[in-house]
Amino acid sequence: MVGHCLSAAGSIESVASVLQLYHGFVFPNINCEDMHPEILAIVDADKIPLHRIEKDIQIVAKASFGFGDVNGCVIFKKY
Repeated sequence: MVGHCLSAAGSIESVASVLQLYHGFVFPNINCEDMHPEILAIVDADKIPLHRIEKDIQIVAKASFGFGDVNGCVIFKKY
């Protein structure tokens, strides 16, 4: 796990997305032990992975929300 990498965040996230496609897993979330009740009202806690999930992934959508409204989204597909 890495902290926020500022301008390199999109690049690191892209590499992580491709690694998930290649190796067939979903990265876990960390520090989600005390989720906000408003989030849990919208999303079932079982949908937030707290442990690595082995799964044959074919497509990943990765969104980056940067400072100053510099946002982007890229789709990676297993080839």
